[in-house]
Amino acid sequence: MNKSVDEEAENKWNNRYQEEHYAYGKGPNLFFKEWLYKIEPGSMLMPADGEGRNGVFAAQLGWKSHFVGSEYSRKIKGFKTC
Repeated sequence: MNKSVDEEAENKWNNRYQEEHYAYGKGPNLFFKEWLYKIEPGSMLMPADGEGRNGVFAAQLGWKSHFVGSEYSRKIKGFKTC
């Protein structure tokens, strides 16, 4: 049975984030970090936040970060960075 394009993409990212190391490090994206300091904290939707590094960083600055993703193991990694 053939997998759909969505299933293949999902498997690609799930496999990448199952590794013990963090694919992009634990710190936030530098562009995201730079701009977040310029904006008053509020609520933020973090779709496709991978391992959660940007959402966790935003939460540490007082933002209400709402993670959206499909793989449970990625969220667990994100919480470990807190």
